[in-house]
Amino acid sequence: MEKKYKINLHILEACNFKCRHCFSKFGTDETLPVEDWKKIVDNCIAVADVAEFNIAGGEPMLYPGLTELVKYILSKGVKVSLITNGSLMDEEWIKNYAGLYETIGFSVDSLNDETNRKIGRCDRSGKTIPADRIVELCGMIRKYAPGCRIKINTVVSALNKDEVMSDFIDKIAADRWKILRMKPFQYGSFSNLDIQVSDEEFEMFEESNKEKNRKKDKKENRKEGGAETARREVVVEPDMKASYVLIDSNGCLLDNAVDEMTPVTVCDCLREDFAEGLRRLTLDSKKYEARYK
Repeated sequence: MEKKYKINLHILEACNFKCRHCFSKFGTDETLPVEDWKKIVDNCIAVADVAEFNIAGGEPMLYPGLTELVKYILSKGVKVSLITNGSLMDEEWIKNYAGLYETIGFSVDSLNDETNRKIGRCDRSGKTIPADRIVELCGMIRKYAPGCRIKINTVVSALNKDEVMSDFIDKIAADRWKILRMKPFQYGSFSNLDIQVSDEEFEMFEESNKEKNRKKDKKENRKEGGAETARREVVVEPDMKASYVLIDSNGCLLDNAVDEMTPVTVCDCLREDFAEGLRRLTLDSKKYEARYK
């Protein structure tokens, strides 16, 4: 059976936050025009069975052609999801556009404002997006776009490794919670090597949050007399090697199988056949399927 692909489009590098764990450093301040992204989409779907495009950044809501691109993808019969920090989203945007998306994912790494500032999850003035605001936005999505799934991405580093976020995840009724281990990297003077987590620390974060969830499940199911079930889908990613199809803000398909810190370009998706890029790409089928099951 032919693989169904979920392709990540990092449509720009620019962001209004400066998170230290963010790996979207593609070496350009420029953004491709929306017509070029349409060509890349066409290149992908012409040769691969694409189930969904996941639009990310940087902060994709800074991209002026975002809605035009999303509507173009939908016109091709392909689903679209969005990953955002949520800072530029408001009720009017949700009313008008949230219904276009299969999933809207929010990046939430801490519930503490000071920790978020240390992570860099804030603007230049130090303003963060409070956890209560994410709760409000999720409530609006449930109200205006009930068919849209809500996902939370949490990157675990030395700065947030001791947090327990299960109650927050429950409060917003997230459909999916993805827990990712911070990817260490160094680009010139930019480095996050000082906030790496050990294997044990990452596993402790995972277990602390899952254990609280399990205890809550047992208590509530005793009340209801039902069988023990998971409250949400929790996906844990200790590493990202060879587990995704990513096109960067230059329109290039990247391969990180050898070294996560320095992914290599395997295809210029504006000028080369995407099929050739897929042939060159190293993809671990088990990890890829687990990522998107």
